[in-house]
Amino acid sequence: MDSNVSQIFPLTEMQKGMLFHSVMEPNSGIYCEQFMFQIDGSLDVDRFERAWQGVVNENDILRISTCFKGVREPVQAVHKEVSHSVSLVDLSDNPDAFLSRLDQLLISDRHRGFRFDQPELIRAALVKRTNDQHILLLTYHHLILDAWSLFLLMKELVEHYDTGGSIAKVNPFYSDYVKSLRSSERVQSDDFWKSYLTGYGSVTHVADAQSNSAVSRNSLETHLEIVHHVSATLSARLLDCSRRTGLTLNTLIQGAWGLTVAGASGDDDVVFGITITHRPHHIASIDKMVGIFINSLPKRIRISRDQTIADYLTAIQSDQANIKRHEQVALPDIQRLSDIPGGQPIFQTLLIFENFLKSPAWQQSRDLSIRHFRYVGWTNYPMAIEAMPPADDKPLFFQVKFDTNYFSAKRVQELLINMEGFLEVIAARPDDKVSDLVSVSARAVASTAVRRPTEQSEDIGGAYHSEIADIWKRIIGLEQFDSRLSFFEAGGHSLLLFQLQAELRTQYGVDIELVDLFDSPTVALQAQRVEALLAS
Repeated sequence: MDSNVSQIFPLTEMQKGMLFHSVMEPNSGIYCEQFMFQIDGSLDVDRFERAWQGVVNENDILRISTCFKGVREPVQAVHKEVSHSVSLVDLSDNPDAFLSRLDQLLISDRHRGFRFDQPELIRAALVKRTNDQHILLLTYHHLILDAWSLFLLMKELVEHYDTGGSIAKVNPFYSDYVKSLRSSERVQSDDFWKSYLTGYGSVTHVADAQSNSAVSRNSLETHLEIVHHVSATLSARLLDCSRRTGLTLNTLIQGAWGLTVAGASGDDDVVFGITITHRPHHIASIDKMVGIFINSLPKRIRISRDQTIADYLTAIQSDQANIKRHEQVALPDIQRLSDIPGGQPIFQTLLIFENFLKSPAWQQSRDLSIRHFRYVGWTNYPMAIEAMPPADDKPLFFQVKFDTNYFSAKRVQELLINMEGFLEVIAARPDDKVSDLVSVSARAVASTAVRRPTEQSEDIGGAYHSEIADIWKRIIGLEQFDSRLSFFEAGGHSLLLFQLQAELRTQYGVDIELVDLFDSPTVALQAQRVEALLAS
């Protein structure tokens, strides 16, 4: 082991999924997170740089690298010492063009990507706007941090800056969290998810009719963002409704989105994705631990026309409590327990209720005032809605990131307008019947068939074909499968593709990139690749 490495431990399933998509799609920009904070006041840049290095020194997750080539399972390594400088960018010479130049800086920074084999998965830049105002840009890969953890780091950064040195801090290891996942009881959770998704055999389709529903590659150029602001009046009414009913704002938004998806798909039984935070209370100092503690899970909503809106929402909140008890199971494992065929995402849309640290401790230092300025980032899902709850006198708003291979801007705007309309009724008339809200007609959009590559004859690659088929069966857990199917259609998923990569290297001594495995998704095409590599 490298003398500068203190720990080596596996990635979580969520980390593996993010790593997989980023390695497979290096120019897509997915899971590259860019958070900006406005700093007002006379900033001591040298002191700030020392404070940032102090934060890096005290948080192991900021010093990790990953290894996924030549190993059966991807691992992460914590480096003992890592020097992290702060880049300085001066854009103060043209105040009128500041925002457009900042946009260009973000694009350029995103194009840099990340080297996953180096402990460089986060970088900091100070962008000067005026002598008394800077923008702190933190660019990091999502596999090391969630938003809550980022705001914990901001709190530490302010404390370091104020004290000019180290701070009294408990330093829990992220590896403790990973170990806890390995030892989690799974039988009951598997039973829950199998029962939860029983009968859901067709993906809830809300995308444009001509879109492709297969697993596809992401591109930086096909991602767009729409910001939808809710009026201050409606925002206040939703908060009041939440206080009166005991229903969370998250529940109200899930209910509105469920009705929107039902109306768009033509189904009374719909599934979309949600993101939850998983911080087990039995782990010491878990509330102070920095890392990624989120999981994406399916949310199923079955609409009964005879329910009142209040009863409909109460059922959604109760369902959320049940999900929380089984939140540790990885999404690919959940999909294997469902009736959704391989090669299709289990849902098209992801709803994220952002929950940032509300403590003012990170917002005000001795000499500076700091506030959240902007966030840019997207996932591999066709559409992700980030619900930003009211804060700092700002009303509720939605940041929507979508892939134009699936959704047009017009389609997204229609969905958002419908969701806001449902929120209006939820806040004003909770005793109305659900049937008064939504009229489900015939499916508006028909699902398109999953694309399948043309299969070559089975003798291509000779013995390699049957040997690779046996590897598939062992990895996916099959006795037989249709050799015309792709790896994903046969029941494989992104995490198992890492294992397939390692198995092929062990058996044949060849290194096949994840991208090449994805682009050669059938047994025959992979046999061709192995034969070509061995011949060369």
